[in-house]
Amino acid sequence: MGAMPTHRSKKVSPKKPSTASIKSSHESVPSFLISTQSNTAAIVTTEQGFVFSYWDIDHTTLQKAIEQLGPSSKLLLRFYDISQTTDLTKAPKWDLEIYDRNGNWYLKLDNLNQRLCFDVGIKNRDDQFRSLIRSNVMSLKKNHLMSDPKFTQSTDPTFAREISPKRLFGPYFYELFEQGRLHEIVNSSLEAIFHDMKSILKQAGLAF
Repeated sequence: MGAMPTHRSKKVSPKKPSTASIKSSHESVPSFLISTQSNTAAIVTTEQGFVFSYWDIDHTTLQKAIEQLGPSSKLLLRFYDISQTTDLTKAPKWDLEIYDRNGNWYLKLDNLNQRLCFDVGIKNRDDQFRSLIRSNVMSLKKNHLMSDPKFTQSTDPTFAREISPKRLFGPYFYELFEQGRLHEIVNSSLEAIFHDMKSILKQAGLAF
């Protein structure tokens, strides 16, 4: 399993992500409506089981949360496997520490029936966790990338905005998405970027 591409910034500063949509020649371009105001979390998969996740947390939101939970708090992605239950208190979950307010993470499913979502949040030394935003629930329709907007935390549609596919797929995969060639990831060197679900669950002590 290859190392996750990480882009660490020397100085964290507030910034407002672009809300512009990108026109694509790919016929199955979805609209991702799973952001609340300036905070965003999104996850989609392909029919080959390659998962793309993206997050973007506003600097002010993060700083306020850290002030409440303490300066030693860590920024995390908390993934939930809701294949068997939608009760997040009972669903298998695991944490991934991240170092930037925005970024991408890539995962390879164990089977195509798995359904995932994730929180972006912070956790302190006492294991108190505070979610800053929750993603949509990842699901798959034949021949389509799919994101279900009804799982957005935003109850006001005026807070929702389209997420650029360029941000969602990241610099490694956006061009393939644009050209309708995501299936070419299979058996290529790019496949090493995706973290294997079996290995993750084993490391987290989770079994199905």
